[in-house]
Amino acid sequence: MKKTKASKIALQLSPKAIHFQKYYAEKKKIIDQQISKYSESLRKKASSSQAGYPPKIAQAMTYALTAGGKRLRPILTLMGYDALLHLPLHHLAARPRPQSDASVDQIKQVPAAAKSFRQQVVKIALALEMIHTYSLIHDDLPAMDNDALRRGKPTCHKVFGDAMAILAGDALLTEAFTVLAQCGGGQPATLATLLAETTRAAGIKGMLGGQVLDIQSQDISMLSQLQAMHHMKTGALIRFSLCAPFYHAQLHKTALCQALERYAIALGLLFQITDDILDYTETKENLGKPARSDLRNNKTTYLSFLSVAEAYGHAEKALQQAQASLKKISLNIEASAKTPRGVGIEIGRGSSLSQKTNTAKQHNLAADASVRKMNETLTMFSELAKFVYSRKK
Repeated sequence: MKKTKASKIALQLSPKAIHFQKYYAEKKKIIDQQISKYSESLRKKASSSQAGYPPKIAQAMTYALTAGGKRLRPILTLMGYDALLHLPLHHLAARPRPQSDASVDQIKQVPAAAKSFRQQVVKIALALEMIHTYSLIHDDLPAMDNDALRRGKPTCHKVFGDAMAILAGDALLTEAFTVLAQCGGGQPATLATLLAETTRAAGIKGMLGGQVLDIQSQDISMLSQLQAMHHMKTGALIRFSLCAPFYHAQLHKTALCQALERYAIALGLLFQITDDILDYTETKENLGKPARSDLRNNKTTYLSFLSVAEAYGHAEKALQQAQASLKKISLNIEASAKTPRGVGIEIGRGSSLSQKTNTAKQHNLAADASVRKMNETLTMFSELAKFVYSRKK
């Protein structure tokens, strides 16, 4: 039987990479279904004379939102949920327990609570993709990058005009916060944290501020300044996308979340470096958007300072930093599984020796299972970083 090009590529992939492709596709399907559901609700509101939604703005919003793409940011949110879900409870027990630990117990053990939390996480993921899409609409405008193609399709302003595209971006940003407002789980503190952190990631100290520096990138004269810009423009929203479930559970101060933040920061830098390289080396057909747009717009990129080979060297360094963060998480989880301070003593107090032995065995089995599931999740994070590094290399 003659092998197709796709089957030849599949044969070259490692089992972990193949598993990651399936894992990523499953997450993307969840996001695409949520986007489809939201877009359909927009269409219904636009067709209703009582809803007050101008049809044209709904059309422009759904056009941009359903245009495809990698869905990296919302998928990172779902991956963050997996990490939180598989966080061994003994890992939390080994340190002072935050007030929200009870909610984590429920997320793990009570089906109704787990379902509600997951639904809210999916809505957060949708909101973050809406914010990302708004930024792309505005990015493509004549006053910004002036691009005619996005994801292989005419950009929003080419289809609906500049004014309507601006308003579509504004609407997506505004409506994203309407979606987020449904995700507090009845806890005002949780909702306040989500809204504040989303604003920080997408606003002046994050993505928007990075865009400002990008417009003024002719003033950038050092690689460190470029990296600082990328941490804001790209890294801030990627960081928050991954850690949003931890903020929702009020567990953003845990060691796991902080380590995942370091991973996300490295991933964001890795993504931007490879994006700069692809913009310079790939064709319009492969990119789905105009090639060498940065050069045409006189933007400062990694290739303003480095050769392609040198830029890939910096990308590899970012990949190693991401992998190192994951390795540290794995080692910490395994170490805490072996020494669950206080857990066995509390459970075993007043029990017979056989009861204590049985309790210890059960605890160790549960700990081993949690560590195994967490390491499987960390493997998916590792494969994602490798994918970002190797795309179209």
